Formats: sequence, structure tokens, C-alpha cells
Amino acid sequence: ATIQGRPLGIRDETFDIRPPEASDIAEVMSLTGSDLVIKLPMPQILALSVSRFRLYRHISEIKLLLYHLPTRNQSFVWPTNLPEIQTRIKSELDHWLLRMQSIVPEGEVTDEENLDFQIQKMRNEQLYHSAISLLFQPSQMFPSPSQEAMRLCYQSCSKRLRIYDAISNQDMLYYNWRNIHGIFSSGATIVYCAWA
Repeated sequence: ATIQGRPLGIRDETFDIRPPEASDIAEVMSLTGSDLVIKLPMPQILALSVSRFRLYRHISEIKLLLYHLPTRNQSFVWPTNLPEIQTRIKSELDHWLLRMQSIVPEGEVTDEENLDFQIQKMRNEQLYHSAISLLFQPSQMFPSPSQEAMRLCYQSCSKRLRIYDAISNQDMLYYNWRNIHGIFSSGATIVYCAWA
């Protein structure tokens, strides 16, 4: 639907609250004054979730700028410096990945908690590679991407498939629509990159 120029729905600009920071997570994770014994997830799992929401903002920007169909009645002034914007978004995505990878479990964690944490981290990295592919694959604004763009797409899609395989080897890959679409999309993009 996005590729065909459908609207994104509620855009990021409509949200006027900031995402939680690390200090907010620590505050949420402490249940002071409660007599209930509740097994809370590791704070780092919540940090990964917040990180994922930050990534979705970049994905929304990519879809908004690169996957819209031109119309006769342009009510928006679209930017004309798209290669510079593409470079900026790539840099922001790389910075996001470094921040996400720096999130590590602290204290004593069970093997099960550590495995769950590592799987969540791989899922976030898979989304990063999905965003890189979305940023550089052919789109309405870049119908014929450069060789460098094709190389980045190829590398991201290859890495994405390796992550799917690693998650599957842990019996943690859910064969839902999004994952199946991601696998086939990555494979098709690899074939296209090799052909191009």
C-alpha cells in the first residue's frame, strides 16, 4: 500500500509527547508501595522497545518522502534535495543501530532472559536492515538507484535473511504475514540487485 502511494495514516508530527528516556524506564520499572509480587521484564527489554519506536519514525519519513505518487494538486511542498536527505537518514539509521547495540543486560540474568533479550535485539537489527533496504531500493523518487544504493540493499537484505535464519534456529521465528513478507521481499531484492 505504501509503495502505491497510500496515506500513512497518523503521521509522526501529530504526536506532541517525547519518547521515554533511560531515566523514565528506571522510574517505570520500580513499583514502590506495592505489596504485589510482579515479575517485571528487564529494563533493557523496555529500552529496546523504545528504540524500536524511534526507528519507526525514520521508516515513516522514508515512506513519506520516497514512496508518494505525484499528483496534479500538490498540497505539500516536497523537498528537492532527496539525495542529501537520503544520506542524512542513512547516517541517522546508523547512529540508531549503534545506540541500540549498546543496550546490554545488567546484573544477573537467567539464560532464558538473555536469550529473549538477544532475540529482541536481532529483531530490531532486522528492522534496521529493512529500513536501509526501503531507503535505497527503487522507489517513485529513485526509479534507477545507483550501484552504491544497490550494494547497500544487497548487503542489508542478505543480513536480514541471516537474522531470520538465526531467529528460526532458536525456534523463535513466528511465521506471520510480516515475517514471511520480509523473507520474500529480501530474497526478491537480492535477485533484483544481482540482476541490476
